[in-house]
Amino acid sequence: ASNRAAGLVLSLAMSAALAAAEEAKPVPQAPGGPAVSLVDESVAREGHAAVARALKWLETKQRPDGTWSNASFPAITALAVCGFLRRPGSAPAKERENPGVKKALAYLAGCAQPDGGIYVPAKNPGEGGLKNYNTAICLLALAESGDPAYEPLMRKARASLAAWQYLESDACYGGMGYDPVERKGKPSQADL
Repeated sequence: ASNRAAGLVLSLAMSAALAAAEEAKPVPQAPGGPAVSLVDESVAREGHAAVARALKWLETKQRPDGTWSNASFPAITALAVCGFLRRPGSAPAKERENPGVKKALAYLAGCAQPDGGIYVPAKNPGEGGLKNYNTAICLLALAESGDPAYEPLMRKARASLAAWQYLESDACYGGMGYDPVERKGKPSQADL
């Protein structure tokens, strides 16, 4: 299981790095000087090929319910979705029509909770929770999809993230916890 998780994380990291490189624009060396590319063309081609292999691998690992890995942590599925939505040479609107991506996005939307978060409530340790972590990453995937149908859900998730931010006047001010532990209705710690 840890090898599968490591493979998923590596695939997603490669996808994110390449997507960032894909967006890199030539920048001037000096005022009036020649433009310099931030990514060598052969490196970009190698990266595109690596992303294509990673996404092909991810397609084979998706579960029938639309999830990847542990369904108690929808952020894992959201990271995989982001890889597909940022596929080099494609547009999110096209990728969200991919049946696997559609199923995964529907799963993420189905994890929306009454408090506005997007997570699976923890029944036991290691079986869900991590409200901030899951909500933030799921919100990213839903936003990347560009589907306006998710806007109401995204607004609620955004409001929840803001409400879970640590605002006490101490060294943790402005931070976030993976799972906001409440004290007097407010987060009691900041992990990040």
